[in-house]
Amino acid sequence: MKKFMRNDIAVELTKGLSDKEKAGLINAIGCFRDNFDSCDFYPSYRLAGGKNRISIGVKVKGKKPDATMFRIRPAKGKDSNRVEISLVTSSRVKYLKQLVNDENLDLNLDKPDDLSEFEAMYSFFLDDLSQSKVRLDDALKTIKKITKLNACMNGHGLSPDDYFEGSCIADDNTDDDKSEDDYQNKCDDVEPSDIKYGPKDKESSITKGGRTCYPRDAKIGSRAKYNAEYSCELNSKHDTFIQSKMNKNFVEAHHLIPLQHSGKFEYSLDNIANVVALCPNCHKLLHYGAKYIVKPKLKLLYDNRKSRLKKAGLKVTLKELEDFYP
Repeated sequence: MKKFMRNDIAVELTKGLSDKEKAGLINAIGCFRDNFDSCDFYPSYRLAGGKNRISIGVKVKGKKPDATMFRIRPAKGKDSNRVEISLVTSSRVKYLKQLVNDENLDLNLDKPDDLSEFEAMYSFFLDDLSQSKVRLDDALKTIKKITKLNACMNGHGLSPDDYFEGSCIADDNTDDDKSEDDYQNKCDDVEPSDIKYGPKDKESSITKGGRTCYPRDAKIGSRAKYNAEYSCELNSKHDTFIQSKMNKNFVEAHHLIPLQHSGKFEYSLDNIANVVALCPNCHKLLHYGAKYIVKPKLKLLYDNRKSRLKKAGLKVTLKELEDFYP
């Protein structure tokens, strides 16, 4: 059995998720964290049936720490193009029979048809979870109560937040140095690809280290830099240095409307219309500069972006944008 010491499986699966599925996964992460004292997600140590999987480890009382109760994986049959969170039934039937008995379900898990019906009750498509997590939340409460699971999630590797290509930005207006560096590096690691213009479904925020974070898609940042021809959008003469990865002028991706104001908007702020390319000096200026210096810079960027922001469903006035900056 091949072991994966890195999180390649998890990364590979999450890279292919749609925006709705990513939002569903974030909702699911919150749901698991609400129901268990501590929580970490880890990739499966094997490829079962040739399909990539992420396993969610739940420690069963008295059992070894990696007794997995749920898996995130491609669905089977006619729904094979969707990704689901499903309760692990193989090798777990003896625990699940207790659930069937205590919930007075008219099912016999020794019968294949009844087992399939039971599995359907405890399977959740990620795109559905983007709309509501009530079913998953109810299921976790029931499973935790019936099977007397320890209130912990087993830790094997990165936290689920780190599986996304984009990283997170904290809820203050200045970037967390590590997450910001990770995000900018990932923008340079991915090839610029065509990005759909127009309104984009909003992603759910997540809590990381006690702070609210907002997912950022590195592909969008990469495309923003490409669109700007790797020049600063405040002044194209602001040369920095030629970076080793891409042999291009080094610039950074910046969300013009800061992500921590996502709650004020109907659609996602992680939209190509809202991401500009800036030299590092101008980027820091917007975050740390005196208000009288920042305001004319914001006006220049706003005037260049307001029509694109409107098409993305992001309605904001210049005064509102100025107020978003300290």
